[in-house]
Amino acid sequence: MPDDPVKSNEILLYVDATDPYSAKVNCWLDYKGLEFSIIHVSPLSRRQIGFTAQSTLPVLRIGDEWRVDSTQIGLWLEERFPDRPLLGRTRTQREIILQLNQWVDTRLVTALLERYGRNESFFDKVRNGWRLSAVLNRARSFSPLVRMIWPIILHRRVNNNASVAAAQQTLQETDLQVCREWLERLGQGPFLGELSEPSLADLGTFPQWLLPYRLGLHWHHTFLEFPAILNWMQRVQATLPANPLLVSEDFLVRPFPGEEKSVNGKR
Repeated sequence: MPDDPVKSNEILLYVDATDPYSAKVNCWLDYKGLEFSIIHVSPLSRRQIGFTAQSTLPVLRIGDEWRVDSTQIGLWLEERFPDRPLLGRTRTQREIILQLNQWVDTRLVTALLERYGRNESFFDKVRNGWRLSAVLNRARSFSPLVRMIWPIILHRRVNNNASVAAAQQTLQETDLQVCREWLERLGQGPFLGELSEPSLADLGTFPQWLLPYRLGLHWHHTFLEFPAILNWMQRVQATLPANPLLVSEDFLVRPFPGEEKSVNGKR
């Protein structure tokens, strides 16, 4: 362990800027108001996280301790930094939130990954892949060849996910169903589980809808059709920094959802 007491408590978040699970943990740290440094890890090499002997992102490191797996990171954060709780204030709320978080991972994030690897339009799939490669290239430089073929790499990676590969519905059918299931879990709000404060699940959902839309990815953003979701997003944003994403502001070509009805006629 370092002798410097500041460095011994330094918080480092190792991420892929386009990874849904990295986005979740980033929002959790922001919500808790913690000071931390972001380390962008190349998707082609995991050398920077070699100390974990794994290839999984995100990784949260505090001093000489570290955790992988977003849910385990969330539990660890709650243990280390109990202020502004992510798991509610009672045992019952904690159980509800953990169930909601599991749904976010298995349903909403899987649907997003499916979007990254598939599209109704081949042209849009390629454009989206190039857009995502530009984000990653800014953080960790790629060769021109890798940037060019990134849509193919992304497609293969996403379709290696068993849940995505097993998908039977069209993308729009899946998106619509996920939104409806999510609204059932919101209930009367103001936050998921009808809780009065945002939780692990709210802050885990938020960047999954926000990033693709603001980044200008080309697909039908179904969540925009539901005023209750847009109102909830405003409530969550009010608890976070102006840009709670892992992508720099100059990449965000669309305004916050709901501030305009469409962009060039395409949501």
